[in-house]
Amino acid sequence: MHQDNSPSSVVDTVWSMTCDGQWYSVDDVAKLLQFRSADVADALDFLVKYGFAETYLADERRFRIAAAHPSPMEVANMLQSVGSASAP
Repeated sequence: MHQDNSPSSVVDTVWSMTCDGQWYSVDDVAKLLQFRSADVADALDFLVKYGFAETYLADERRFRIAAAHPSPMEVANMLQSVGSASAP
């Protein structure tokens, strides 16, 4: 199993390892990254919910990272930067 299973680590790792535009299943990613399937599914739900990935259901749920989209960490850093700049 992967060392750091925190939600943010799983999201970042899933995004980083699957941002090639290919379609993946939850189980494919779990095996590739050595995360639990449930953790990968939760990460994918987050990525889809906030527009970082798209999904479809055929024989099994498949997903891919949305093209030309910044990573979740880049978005978090931008938001933090904006928040710091607007603080009194």
